[in-house]
Amino acid sequence: MAVTGYWNALEKISEKLLRLFALALNKPETLFLPYFEKPLTGMTLLHYPAMPAGKRGFGIHPHKDSSAFTVLYPDPIGGLQIRTRQGEWIEADAPDGAFIVNIGDVMEHWTGGQFKSTPHRVINKTGQERYSFPYFATPRFDTVIAPVVDSVDGYNRPPLLMEAWYREIIASNWPDTKEIDPTFDPRIT
Repeated sequence: MAVTGYWNALEKISEKLLRLFALALNKPETLFLPYFEKPLTGMTLLHYPAMPAGKRGFGIHPHKDSSAFTVLYPDPIGGLQIRTRQGEWIEADAPDGAFIVNIGDVMEHWTGGQFKSTPHRVINKTGQERYSFPYFATPRFDTVIAPVVDSVDGYNRPPLLMEAWYREIIASNWPDTKEIDPTFDPRIT
């Protein structure tokens, strides 16, 4: 019941964010909403065990999210870090009661690189257990992802079908998955 309530609250936040992203691009505020009818949105319930003192390693390795964006309520333990454009890793802090929103690869592509996907990682050096429940706002399977505005200089990616993009992500994250067709090309030609 608690997870369902949390999901429903994040779904409402997600819709507001989709409207705000569209408005920030000087587009109609409902631009992205149709792509989130029956979406691939997901949420993971993560547990990061306490890392013994002096041990090095990641709670989760450096990566970018493949979603349009990720909404995350910060764990009080901390450990979430984002990489600045200068390449420095900094703690992702938020005021009490606020959420952290990571731009994902889908939104970067929709905006032609105007919004950048956020590289991030988790390093839990506290000696305490950490919990995290990220909500990945991901459009439906049949969505074509292509810039809806002029791309920034140097940004040049072909349109991608969300289904193909999703398959590519699964294949790269779990290379031993037998169900993935290795000949499947995510580019739309």
